[in-house]
Amino acid sequence: MQLHRDDQHLDIKIKRYASGDLAILLEAQGEPWAVASMSLPGLAPDEVAIKDYSENEGMLSDLLAAGVVEQPHRHLAAGFVQAPVCRLTAAARAAQANG
Repeated sequence: MQLHRDDQHLDIKIKRYASGDLAILLEAQGEPWAVASMSLPGLAPDEVAIKDYSENEGMLSDLLAAGVVEQPHRHLAAGFVQAPVCRLTAAARAAQANG
């Protein structure tokens, strides 16, 4: 899966944090470019918290447009912000399963 952000063609990698939470990583030409997610207490195994503030502002919109995540169904506190919590789309789950 790919998305376009800041004139970059980015590969989307879906992995897991050490905590077991879903992680969405973006790479440009095989190099780390951004981390689009956060590991937060209270996430279910099929949920991902999106970092959509600071340098990641607009990340949720980009991931929605790329068909990576579904619309947020709740928010969790992450410091001074509320992080949108989503589920992966069927296409993203298939990409995750295929490596």
